[in-house]
Amino acid sequence: MNDFFTVLDEHNTGSLTPEVFSGFLELNGFTRDEDPWRKSHTPLALPFLPIDNADFTLLSVYQSHLFPHVISPHPRSPHRPTLPYGGVPLLLREGFLSYLAIEFSNDAPARCRGLNLALRRYGAVMPCTWEGGRTWREMGAVPEWCFLRDMPPEVKKKVDEAAVRGERLAREKVEAVRVENEIKAMGRRNAEELVGDYRYVYRYEY
Repeated sequence: MNDFFTVLDEHNTGSLTPEVFSGFLELNGFTRDEDPWRKSHTPLALPFLPIDNADFTLLSVYQSHLFPHVISPHPRSPHRPTLPYGGVPLLLREGFLSYLAIEFSNDAPARCRGLNLALRRYGAVMPCTWEGGRTWREMGAVPEWCFLRDMPPEVKKKVDEAAVRGERLAREKVEAVRVENEIKAMGRRNAEELVGDYRYVYRYEY
């Protein structure tokens, strides 16, 4: 997988865009439902686009599983806002390896088929770093016995922990957006009071 990252990172940026990583998953035979970025291209209220939702969902996956990543300093478009706590997630090499270590920890037949498809696509130009410069294609297909049929308990535990962490992060983001909107609303009311001839009356119940 380390050699795949080197080939996929064509410009030596040290990270993969959602498009590149999703394309690699698709090449490996991952279905739309197994790919959070492709699966989340769903409509949002304007001015946000489906790709914004896809980026947000993929970022949430990286965060909940603690896959090393960064958020691109460049938005999709300088003319559109970014979803709160969103952005374009860029997967680092260590994150790429960790992500695929989990995904390849079960379903041996499907993962074997997919990986050999990827090797046919990239193997001719992908030297094996521990085989004296031979390419992966020269080494032949990867046998199915190299893959796990069932997810090991320790990996399953990490996946379950990530699910709990993801739910907590989602609640925190929702609460943060709510507080931010309240602060903005209060700021607007204060500005209106300064220029207007009326005052808001606040009632607090205990």
